[in-house]
Amino acid sequence: MDTWAIIDIRISGSNYNLYQDGNFKSSYSRSDLSGGGIGLEQWDGGPSEYDWILVRKYADPEPSASVGAEEAYSPSTIASSVYDTSEVNAGWDLLGWDETLPSGTDITFEVRASDAIFLKDDATPAWQDASVLPSGRYQQWRATLTTTDSDDTPVLHEVWDLYSW
Repeated sequence: MDTWAIIDIRISGSNYNLYQDGNFKSSYSRSDLSGGGIGLEQWDGGPSEYDWILVRKYADPEPSASVGAEEAYSPSTIASSVYDTSEVNAGWDLLGWDETLPSGTDITFEVRASDAIFLKDDATPAWQDASVLPSGRYQQWRATLTTTDSDDTPVLHEVWDLYSW
């Protein structure tokens, strides 16, 4: 009564091992169990309190890992959907964005547009630097996020574009 304990039940197949406060208490086997759930109940029907419960897969022994050579960081690319302006030869007037750029990071933009419909992942029309905005009914932008240190990454918060016809 009024005592807290850490109870650890380790199940492997039909074998159960019970630990209390890190000390082995008992083991038993139940071959008549076929899956199901995990439940908690007081054996004598009295009240019980639980402060924290963790259920996880456990491997014994714990798996080991080795660290090899560091891999080069590869840039991440985010492409917008293809936007249909509904107007042939619509002018792309502005591409703007809100970003956070820690030291050693960058975000660059590319754009493409065409009066012929294209899909998000199509190879054409060709991507071009966003310093010159193309015209076309269908328009799409793509951002490439880069870093020299994988602990510092750029954040692209928002992108907006304006067009006219």
